[in-house]
Amino acid sequence: MSRVYKINRTLQYNKRKSKVQKLILRDPGVRYKKLQRITGLPNGSLSYILRKLESSRLVIVNRANKSTAYYPKGIRTAELHLIENIRNNVDRKIAQYLLDRGRSTFYDIVNHSERSPSTVSWHLNRLRNRKLIVSTSHHGEPQAYKIMNKNNVIKVLKHRRKFV
Repeated sequence: MSRVYKINRTLQYNKRKSKVQKLILRDPGVRYKKLQRITGLPNGSLSYILRKLESSRLVIVNRANKSTAYYPKGIRTAELHLIENIRNNVDRKIAQYLLDRGRSTFYDIVNHSERSPSTVSWHLNRLRNRKLIVSTSHHGEPQAYKIMNKNNVIKVLKHRRKFV
């Protein structure tokens, strides 16, 4: 193998690596298949680049619920879960509704989301378990839900086009 060939191959790898890293920075929480679709890289090449980025701690990899998402380095766990939830249409719709209303009852959320009560319940439990929302009850009133850290949610929702 000639020296020029090795240099060209290294330059190509660095360009691809840089492109993948920029995509992850621009679209935190991006999934593997989307990266593959955007870059056009073969499975083996993309896997190799992502492994190298992960091992050099340039990206954070979240492997959960049978899916893998890639985040830029330096992202906090709370932001990671928030971004993950905001990427989901139902979670995003619930979060936006709660931000607009301040607090809301379960059935108001069901009516607004146009989903079945069981679906809304599942999403509310997931949001509550990740400490993104809290449920409250006052003097026999129906249980109401509200956003825990509004500033973080507003910040992520403001840039939601990146996460969709």
